[in-house]
Amino acid sequence: MPANTFFNAGALENLRDVECEAAVIVTDADSERRGVVDLLRSKLRTRHVQVFSEVEPEPSEATIQAGVTLLNRARPDLLVAVGGGSVIDAAKAMRLFHEHPEKSLDDLTLPFLDPRKRVADYPRDSHHVRLVAIPTTSGTGSEVSPAAVLTVGERKETLVDYCLVPDMAIVDPVLTLSLPASVTVDSGIDALTHALEAAVSIFASPYTDAFCVQAARLIFDALPRAYDDPGDLAARTDMANAATRWRGWPSPTPSSAPTTRWPTRWARGSGSRTAAPTGSSCRTCSATTPACRASSCPRRATRRTSRRRSTPSWAAWSSAVASPTRAGTGSSRASRTCSTGSGCRARCGRWGSPRTSSRRRCPRWR
Repeated sequence: MPANTFFNAGALENLRDVECEAAVIVTDADSERRGVVDLLRSKLRTRHVQVFSEVEPEPSEATIQAGVTLLNRARPDLLVAVGGGSVIDAAKAMRLFHEHPEKSLDDLTLPFLDPRKRVADYPRDSHHVRLVAIPTTSGTGSEVSPAAVLTVGERKETLVDYCLVPDMAIVDPVLTLSLPASVTVDSGIDALTHALEAAVSIFASPYTDAFCVQAARLIFDALPRAYDDPGDLAARTDMANAATRWRGWPSPTPSSAPTTRWPTRWARGSGSRTAAPTGSSCRTCSATTPACRASSCPRRATRRTSRRRSTPSWAAWSSAVASPTRAGTGSSRASRTCSTGSGCRARCGRWGSPRTSSRRRCPRWR
């Protein structure tokens, strides 16, 4: 998480304490149209401010290069990203490639794995441009995460490293009051999807479950209220809390890695073909994910239910969120055996599947 995180209505006032000589504001056209950029100008301590408002949903490589060109020309010491997750992700990449022009996306984009075990050569020196992330949506939690999702060609690629974490995060729910209803729903479902994914992750623990379940509980309660009454500041505050909570919960694994990623992966795949934002794609994919995971392979569903967590469903999650008791019990990892009845005890480490049994493949595993 960022070294400094300010959360509350009116938290934007903390921007007055940030010293800078020149600043660049990264945003999108909608945020600039809603007057957010003018509000930031009044809070900054410098009058040397330039605005880059060309960020689109799921920013492309060309957009990142255009932003880097502006940073090279302006030479700011402060970069302020105000907008949704795409804007903050774009600002992370812009700062990275501005400070290290020798790096490229081909070198740094790798499959979504634990960043501590990657072979990608991310820079380790300190930043000379300070990054302040100010979200105007309650969904991605990008302001406190080490990840950035970009569009490269027709694919969505992910940059993941702790050098991408902003230096400061300002979460002011007041900035979300003017969001349209569609963005409120899409960003809320995005936050809920990630919270549920993290709760059923193979990296999850009782400690991290507390943050994920609490985030889901807040979203189930606050999202309908925020949709019905866009000016409900209490509901907007709960949504901002939930979106930041699931991303920022402390864990022995990085906050971006401990997820099953099924709905998110499908959302990225479909979104890259339809140009739909991640939140909108997650809303479509999440509703069918539990059923597809159970029906596509009954044998896999049986193995999953034998684990300490049952196969997730919306009904099960609703009851789990309503009650603090965890649903589903089963054998521990050390005692898992082949669920097909073949007696295989191979510790392959993937859902207990008998992919290998001593020196041969299990004949019952297809």
